[in-house]
Amino acid sequence: MTGAFNSPNEIINSIKLICFHDIIEKMNVSQINLIGKIESSICKILKNYCNKRNIILKTSDSSENKKFHPIIFATLNDLFKVFLNSTFSKKTYSKTKTIFINYSNKESPINYWGNLKKTIGGDIFDINIDINRNFGLKNNCISNDFVFSKIDFLLFFKFYFSILKNFFRSKRIKYNFNKYLDLKPLFKLSHKRSFFGTTAISNSIYYSFFQRYFRENSDVKHVYYPRENQAWEKIMLKIVDKNAITIGNLHAALKFWDLRLYYSNTYYPNFFTVYSENIFDFLKEKKFLKNENLFHVESLRLKSFNKNTGDRKALLVVLDYDYEKSIEMIKILKKNKILKKNIQIRFRPHPSSYERIKKTFPKLKYDRNQLEISVSKYSHFFCSNNTSLSLELFNSGLNVAVMNSIDLLDMNPLRVFKVKPKIIFKLKDLSIFLKSNIKDTNSKTMISFNKDLKKWKDLISKINK
Repeated sequence: MTGAFNSPNEIINSIKLICFHDIIEKMNVSQINLIGKIESSICKILKNYCNKRNIILKTSDSSENKKFHPIIFATLNDLFKVFLNSTFSKKTYSKTKTIFINYSNKESPINYWGNLKKTIGGDIFDINIDINRNFGLKNNCISNDFVFSKIDFLLFFKFYFSILKNFFRSKRIKYNFNKYLDLKPLFKLSHKRSFFGTTAISNSIYYSFFQRYFRENSDVKHVYYPRENQAWEKIMLKIVDKNAITIGNLHAALKFWDLRLYYSNTYYPNFFTVYSENIFDFLKEKKFLKNENLFHVESLRLKSFNKNTGDRKALLVVLDYDYEKSIEMIKILKKNKILKKNIQIRFRPHPSSYERIKKTFPKLKYDRNQLEISVSKYSHFFCSNNTSLSLELFNSGLNVAVMNSIDLLDMNPLRVFKVKPKIIFKLKDLSIFLKSNIKDTNSKTMISFNKDLKKWKDLISKINK
């Protein structure tokens, strides 16, 4: 076994270990040799596993477990920032009946709601969830119209200590796949962050904001938010309860391996809106969504693009929000210098990882124009297997290939629609893709569009009754 286990993704590593267990079950193994650098958490799991099965484990790994004290120092630093950015005074918010929540930041503002705000009309209050989860002296996780609000100190610590007091109790949580395989070391760091560190702090900030806002503004009747089933959504839904109608909108691609909806039966919105009839039918069949009030509407964020009419080949590489996955895509292209001379290549990083990518690869040529302008310049699109843009491009009838590798789950958003784009594993695959033309692609309507937003208007009428 090699250091292929080396991945920050706990789910992927869990799947690899379960597969490893299945292989061992079918073989008469007396000794296992670990080769290369492997995460300390993986080593610990394998040592326990081999001890229980009387298998000799030999490893050259010398990596140490991550100590708890760096997390303590980082947490104390974040708590200090919270204190500096807190207030004990009351804040008066504008009285509105409709709230729209967005994911964005000052550097990369994103319009999640299209023309829906104009359709609804009236006074609207915008709440912004910073996609980079920044908070501190200048930035906060939550803002309205990019004017960052102060953190309610007392409400923050009320929620933070309610999480903290469950920290030791939560250690009893079991991560056993079976009597041999205990996956707990994989989730140790995430566990600490969730009950003690940065995740607990972020959730406490969300609680303090939403609790204070809805307590002081009882006029709110409708809350529109981008649904991903993240922790802040659950907090908001719990606080709103039955005092307002909540509309959770699927704003991006739904992946085949997407687990976010599987724990939606605790707190879920009054209406779950989806932009595709295919996805609507797909979700309608799921028993775990039986309590959901699904509604098919037009897409507000996803777009349809015009094709490039020129003859010159040009490639846009759409990178991932995950830094490591983006690096893997870049390395494929950097291996072949001839390829770069024969075709124009530009890179489009995810807004949350742009600065880091640019710092690592300052000589790459980047395209950060508006998507409509960017897309019209290229004949071929090489996308990560996580980005929703591959769905938009494919739906527009453009020539799309998706990155994959043996170390990645197949998160290709096109899989839900049972369509197969070209898959890139290595440089040879990319070279073949670049020789293909638009006639080789299949066009299939997967996203609903209508400028008049007829389906949305029907939903709004239903809500207002």
